[in-house]
Amino acid sequence: MRHRLAVIAPLVLAVANAHAQRSAPPFLSVPQPVDTQSSTLMLSVGLGLGLGLAGFLVGGAAGYGLSSGCSEDWCQLPGVFVGAAAGGTFGMALGVHLGNRRQGNLALDCLAGAGVWGVGFVTLVLWSGWKPPATSVLAWAIPTVQLITTILVEQATARSRAGPAKVSVVPDGNGGVALDLGVPF
Repeated sequence: MRHRLAVIAPLVLAVANAHAQRSAPPFLSVPQPVDTQSSTLMLSVGLGLGLGLAGFLVGGAAGYGLSSGCSEDWCQLPGVFVGAAAGGTFGMALGVHLGNRRQGNLALDCLAGAGVWGVGFVTLVLWSGWKPPATSVLAWAIPTVQLITTILVEQATARSRAGPAKVSVVPDGNGGVALDLGVPF
């Protein structure tokens, strides 16, 4: 009896599943495949912006907390600034990495974002001298370029890691066989 049940149960479940998918309302049906390249790009942008903003806020709060022991006015500002920049950079890189289904390299994403932020900050200080309207333009341009760069690095490292190593048995010229190892770069 147990053996029959072990054979019949999967068949019953398969038939029930097929019937449920046919009779399910459209909002419960299984989604059709979509273009994965554009869907991962949009997911990377959305998660990069969302987690970048969250990291910016959490990092700023952490920087404020770490520098709260000073007694002068506005002395927490450098701590808030550095914490927000570090948290936002990490959050953005993490969001882009998760949006691309963790196919790239998170460490390189963080380094690319930090590099763009560093170059942007030096440009902000040297070029604008902290005077408007340059500070307003760069305050929006730096995170935008940072997001684009992080997405490009994530996609490039995902392509370079694509595909598993392949091992093949191929005939050699002497009537024997040889192992052929292919590793993607």
